Amino acid sequence: ALTTSGDILYRGASADARLAKGTANQTLQMDGSANFPTWTTVAPATADWVKVSTTTFDGSTTSYNEDNFSATYDNYRVYMTGIQLTGTTGYSMKWRVRTSAGDYTSGNYFLSGGGWYKSSGSTGAHDAGQWAVNQPDLNGWSIPSTGTHSSEATFDMVWDYFNVNGTSDFKNVMFRYFGWEHGGSYTTFSQGGCTINQTAALTGFNFTNSGNAAFGNMGKIITYGLKT
Repeated sequence: ALTTSGDILYRGASADARLAKGTANQTLQMDGSANFPTWTTVAPATADWVKVSTTTFDGSTTSYNEDNFSATYDNYRVYMTGIQLTGTTGYSMKWRVRTSAGDYTSGNYFLSGGGWYKSSGSTGAHDAGQWAVNQPDLNGWSIPSTGTHSSEATFDMVWDYFNVNGTSDFKNVMFRYFGWEHGGSYTTFSQGGCTINQTAALTGFNFTNSGNAAFGNMGKIITYGLKT
């Protein structure tokens, strides 16, 4: 007979039987012989991508050091949203990887990139790249500012960092971004990849701009690690 609130009545081998209620968050399933119900605790599902950090722009900082890579994950994806500069001057993005020694500043960055742009009267392709530089400009498009389209224009960007903990291979990084360029006349989609000819493990990256201008307060940098 049922004796407690939450008990379940089921048909046993030859007669009705009582299954005592389970504990909080348990799941009802069949036993190993698929004959009788039983309670079990199911481990929660886990995502392959794990959020590591979120940085929110404060409207006054000109350069962000994101030292969020660790031995826990070998590959990272970084979302950068709401990228714009304060003021009315347009500058290009600037970027470096970081190691335990800080910014990697040697002229060993080799970038291939390009993309497309569109204005009210034209469409075109943009071929870009840089060879043996020490701080790539990520295809050179000017960041929208608080003076571009009434402060509503931004760049949004995605990065992929590969095998950051390896110590015997060069580091490869990919990026892509879209938005209005600073002048407000073109939308641009730009992408590229960069090989950095150095083998030290990466601890993160630095993101700044060519004019050392403050980034607006709409931006965020959200970093995820990929489980392997």
